[in-house]
Amino acid sequence: MLTVSFGFFFGMKAPWLYRLSITAMTVLIVLILYTIHLIEYPFTSNVRVPPEAFESISHQMEGDE
Repeated sequence: MLTVSFGFFFGMKAPWLYRLSITAMTVLIVLILYTIHLIEYPFTSNVRVPPEAFESISHQMEGDE
């Protein structure tokens, strides 16, 4: 619904410009959803965050440095 109404908010007259904006908005939403899917489980998937980064920040916040 948002992608369809997106073009009406900006009052585009040219049909190709409207299609381009809808396509760009759709691609953006798909990429955001794909990124959320990839980092859903940050410690077990292929895109992972090592626990050392969190341990380092935790020690710095506690003042242990």
